[in-house]
Amino acid sequence: MGMKLSERFGICQGRLTSPPNNELQWFPGEKWPNEFYSGSELGYSFIELLAERAHNKNNPLWKKSEREKIIKVSQEANISIYSACLDYIIDHSFFSENNLDIEIINYSKSFINSCEHIGIKLVVLPFLEESSLTNDNANLVIKYLEIIGEYANKKGIEIALESIARPEIIIEVLENIQGLKIGVVFDTGNRVLISDNLSDEIKKLSKFINHVHLKDRDLNNKNVIIGTGIVDFVAVFQALKNINYNGKYSFESNRGNNVINTAKHNLDYIRFIFLEVFNS
Repeated sequence: MGMKLSERFGICQGRLTSPPNNELQWFPGEKWPNEFYSGSELGYSFIELLAERAHNKNNPLWKKSEREKIIKVSQEANISIYSACLDYIIDHSFFSENNLDIEIINYSKSFINSCEHIGIKLVVLPFLEESSLTNDNANLVIKYLEIIGEYANKKGIEIALESIARPEIIIEVLENIQGLKIGVVFDTGNRVLISDNLSDEIKKLSKFINHVHLKDRDLNNKNVIIGTGIVDFVAVFQALKNINYNGKYSFESNRGNNVINTAKHNLDYIRFIFLEVFNS
C-alpha cells in the first residue's frame, strides 16, 4: 500500500477546538498548540494549517518567530506539518475587472514563503465563492495557477486546487498547465453536493487528484459527523483504490458535541473502511 497507514490521515486546524459561534472553518487563536498535542495523541499524522478568509496578523503563519514556534511544537508533539489552506482567496477574488489582482498574487506568494519556512509540502487553494472557478474565468485561473504554481514548485511545494466546478472544467484548466506540480483536492463533502456519483467523479479526475478532504453531509447539505450523512465512504475508497491514489487525507469535518470524541470516532471509522477496502 506504499505509505504507512499511520502517515495518511491529518486534521484541519481548528477542528480539535470548540469555536465560539460553531463556525466550521476557524482558527483556534492562542490555543493553536493544543491541537498539535491532542491530534498526535489521537493518532493523526499531520495538521493542515489555515490562513483565514480575513487576514489575521495573530495567525502564527505570518510572523517568523511564531513560525519557529510552529516547528518546535510540531517536533515536540511528534506530528508533522504537511499541508496548508489559503482560505483568504475565498473572500478576496484573485481577479478584478478581468485581470489578475496583483495584491492577491503577492499575498499568495507571501503565504507560500511562510509555508516554505515551516516545511509544508502541499498548499490547497480553494477556488470557491469570490474566487469560484467558472467557464468564464478559466483562463484567469490558469494564469494565476501558472504564476503561483511555478513560485511554489521552486520551493518544493505542490499545489492542490479546490473547486465545486464540474470535473470537465477542472480537467480543462489542469490540462492547460504544463510541467508544474498542480493537482486537485477531492473534497467528499463538497463534491457530494453536486454529484450523486462520487466514484465517477474520482475516475474522471483520477490523474489530477493529489489530496483528499474528508467530510460528510446530510440531505440538507449540512456538514455532519463522518458516517452519519450521505457520503458513501466505501465507494469513495474503492474508487481511490481503483485509480491507485497513494496520497494523504485531511479531515475537514463536523466537530460533534465533544470535539475530541468526534475526532477519535472519525479517524477510527475511516481507518476501518480504508483497511477493509484496501486490504480486500
